[in-house]
Amino acid sequence: MQNPENPITENYQNQLDASRQLAQTVLTCTEKIDHTLLQTAQELFMEQTRFAQALVNSRDPKQIILLQSSFLSHTPECVTQSQKDILQICQEMQDQVGKTMEQFLEHVSQGPLLPIPGAVSGEKSRTDFMAPISDLFDVWSKAFQQASTLATHNLEVASSNFEKGKNTIAEASKAASHDKHNK
Repeated sequence: MQNPENPITENYQNQLDASRQLAQTVLTCTEKIDHTLLQTAQELFMEQTRFAQALVNSRDPKQIILLQSSFLSHTPECVTQSQKDILQICQEMQDQVGKTMEQFLEHVSQGPLLPIPGAVSGEKSRTDFMAPISDLFDVWSKAFQQASTLATHNLEVASSNFEKGKNTIAEASKAASHDKHNK
C-alpha cells in the first residue's frame, strides 16, 4: 500500500519549488530593472553636468543659446536604450514565469486530487494548489506597480529639475547679455 503522505508531500514540494522559482524570477528581474534605471539616471546626470560645465565655460551669448538649443532638442540615447532594456527584462520575466507555471500545472495535472489541510472537508480542488501561485502573482503585480510609481516619480523630478535648469540657463543668458551691453 502506498503511503498517502507521499503525494501530499510531493504536491507541497511542487508548490514550494514553483513559489521559489517565481520569487527568484521576480526578484532577479526587479533587480535588473533597478540597475537599469540607476544606470540611466547616472548617465543623464553626467550629461547634464557636462552641459552645465560647457555653459559655465562659455562666455559668448550666441554659444550659450546654441548649447541650450542642442541640449533641449535631443533625446539622450541612454533613455531609449533603457526603455529597450526594461522591455527585454519584462519579456524575460514573462517567459520564466510562463515556464514555471507550465511545469507547475503539468505536475498538478499528473498527480491525484488531494485536499489541502484547512480546506473545507470533502472538497478536493486543484484551485487549492494554485493559492500560493496566485499570491505570488499578486506580489509580482504590486512590485511592478511600485516600480512604475517610482519611475513616474523619478521622471517628474527629472522634468522639474530640467525646467529649473532651463530657467537658470535662460536667466544666465539674459544676465550675460545684459552684462555685455553694460560694458
